[in-house]
Amino acid sequence: MRDIPVLWLTGPPGVGKSAVGWEVYTRLLAAGVHAAYADID
Repeated sequence: MRDIPVLWLTGPPGVGKSAVGWEVYTRLLAAGVHAAYADID
């Protein structure tokens, strides 16, 4: 089994967690990294 890195963003509502998470995700994809994005509440 491999270790898989995870970026977990937390904070109060309305501070931009989704926007930051999406930006990180798109930059990873642009860099050729296999990534997934889940925005759950």
